[in-house]
Amino acid sequence: MFLSLKQKLYRLIENTTSESKVGNGYDMVMISVITLNVLFLCLETVPDLKPQFYSIFYAFELFSILLFTLEYLIRLWICTENPAYRHSIYGRLRYMGSFMSIVDICSFLPFYLFLYEPNAKFLAIIRLLRLIRLVKLAEYSKALFFLGRVFKKRKDELLTTGFLTFILLICASSVMYLLEHEAQPHQFSSIPMAMWWGVTALTTVGYGDIYPVTPLGKVFACIVAILGVGVFALPAGLLGASFLEEVQSSKFQHLEELICSHCGKILTIDSRKDKRRSASARHGVE
Repeated sequence: MFLSLKQKLYRLIENTTSESKVGNGYDMVMISVITLNVLFLCLETVPDLKPQFYSIFYAFELFSILLFTLEYLIRLWICTENPAYRHSIYGRLRYMGSFMSIVDICSFLPFYLFLYEPNAKFLAIIRLLRLIRLVKLAEYSKALFFLGRVFKKRKDELLTTGFLTFILLICASSVMYLLEHEAQPHQFSSIPMAMWWGVTALTTVGYGDIYPVTPLGKVFACIVAILGVGVFALPAGLLGASFLEEVQSSKFQHLEELICSHCGKILTIDSRKDKRRSASARHGVE
């Protein structure tokens, strides 16, 4: 089977073949470039390093911009190989409106905007926008891809736990306001001010800048802190279990089972390596 250039690039960039060494190598190169981008962005803020290595930072930034721009143009060209974007015009427009496409655009477009608006404050914002390139890692990391699928699959449960956490925060802040307002009118001046204490208590951070001093307030704070552990343990356990399910299902989805007609043994066949014929010949499977 002969593949066109577009099909070859689609298989390479989208890495549709899990055993493709070239595709995995491409993913590793892009992950390295994105990681170095973020690392250099952090190093640029060090006063002693920026003047000394400015030329290296700027050269690597130019290289990254050209690479990300070229990659996006290629993705825009080959996206029609995906059945979801099959139409040559509307398919590409739909692809440009997808989340990861917007992330790709934001990874290089701010640089070109800076060329037309060389303002110092604008430049600072543009440099911070380079951090969005971290989101591009989801395109090349299978673990992040699985995590994204977990969030999408469990969005209803996560929204439910988030809503319960919000209700608990409102209730805890309101009760603490009633208990502590008279003793600390400045720290607990209103329910919104008490919500800062509620966030630090539920997350068990406890900065110590706002804390209860009355006996009832301290008892209630202990209860809220204990509830906070359970509130955040619930989505963490849900995400952990779902992530393992996604990894396991991906690992074994290519396996097939055949039953030998002679010995009755169940044979596990790896469909990716086309072992069906050799296994059938050895065991007499019909």
